[in-house]
Parts: sequence; structure tokens; C-alpha cells
Amino acid sequence: MIGLYRAALSPILVHQASKTRSTMLHLPEARGPRTGRFGESGDVVAVRALYVGDSTIAGVGVERQCEGMVAQSASFLHETIRRPVAWELIARTGLTTRDALDLVSRASLEPADLLVVSLGVNDVTSQRAPDAFHADYAELIEYLVHRVSPRGVIVNGLPPFYISATPQPLRWYINAYGKRLDARLRALVAGDERLRYVSLEWATEPDDLASDGFHPGPAMYQQWARLVARCAASVS
Repeated sequence: MIGLYRAALSPILVHQASKTRSTMLHLPEARGPRTGRFGESGDVVAVRALYVGDSTIAGVGVERQCEGMVAQSASFLHETIRRPVAWELIARTGLTTRDALDLVSRASLEPADLLVVSLGVNDVTSQRAPDAFHADYAELIEYLVHRVSPRGVIVNGLPPFYISATPQPLRWYINAYGKRLDARLRALVAGDERLRYVSLEWATEPDDLASDGFHPGPAMYQQWARLVARCAASVS
């Protein structure tokens, strides 16, 4: 059904997408180190957490990495399990899932106890076909599991695309397409007992978005971090 709407609305969608790209505020990735540790090790072995993703993993929408999802979730996990947590992020703005596979294949990866992946937004905006997206994501997970041997893998869902910077009907169409790809993520997780899913369906409050009307702001990153940490505690 969505294909019929896309065909009917194609001239409008193309025009609105081009205008949105040209006028949207482009925010930088968060400043600060992309590795860190919470808690002293001593005789306790630290939980090693690897985060892989696009602009949200890179912290676009906040100024410093300590305000982003990655560092905050690692901190919350440390507080929850009372063990040191060493974290690292590998991310870049604009990555599709296929791009992420290329990025991590060129990275020097250490073994990790926990793998957290957040991708798909750029697959939505680039209109990656659902079957291809599912295959890309499965291939990326298999590659990373082989490289870092995690005990737990967390797959973050796609957020609602109620982008304040995007006009209708493009906003409706992008949101509908995002739901299609998110459904494929849910199916991927349901078919693999190694994976856990964190939903972002709750992220609908425009006031919690960054100044670009697209990326999470501080409050949204903090809420997301708590959900990831809660999920991570169950597999760490």
C-alpha cells in the first residue's frame, strides 16, 4: 500500500525531500573522547561495551559525548551492575547499515562483552528496500559477533519520524517507511535468541529534539540511555 502512495505522491515527496535537505540545520557530532571507563577495575573485570551506529551513536544533538546515549548508558550500566564498564563507540553521521559494515571492517576492534547497534535512519531516508535492509543488518551483526564475541547484543529500533523540520506529506511517508524497516528489525531480533530489542516508539515529544528538529536532544538521549542500560544489565 505504501508503494501506491509513494507513486502517487512522488513529485511532491521528491520536491519536499530536496528542500528539507537544503534547509535543515546540520549539527556536528558531539565533542569528546570515543572511549571511556566508569568505575575502577581493581580485581573486578570490567564489562567491555562496543557501540556501533550513525549520528545518534556519535552524539549529534548534544555538545559533548558525556551527554549522549553511549556514555550515559555505560554510566547507568555501571551503577546498576556495580561493575566497571569500559566503553567504545564507532559511528559516523550519515551511515546506512551497509556503510557501517564497511566502517567496522576497517576498524581495529577489541573483544567486547556487550554489543549495542543503532542504525536504520539513513536506510529510511535513502529508501533502502526492506529485504535488503534486513539482509544488511543481519550481515553486520554476524560480522561483529565473529569479530568481538559479545555475550549480549542489543538492537535499537527506529524512532518515529515525526520530524518537526519536515513538511507533510513527506513526514507521514517517512514515518510509515520507518515503521516498515522497524518491523524488519523486530523480526530479525525475534528470530535470533542472541539479540535483544530496545524500542524507540516512545520518542515522540518534539520539545525533546535537538535544534535541528531531527536528532535527539539531552532529555531524549538520557531516557534512551536508561533503556539501553536496563536491557544491557540483563545480558551483562
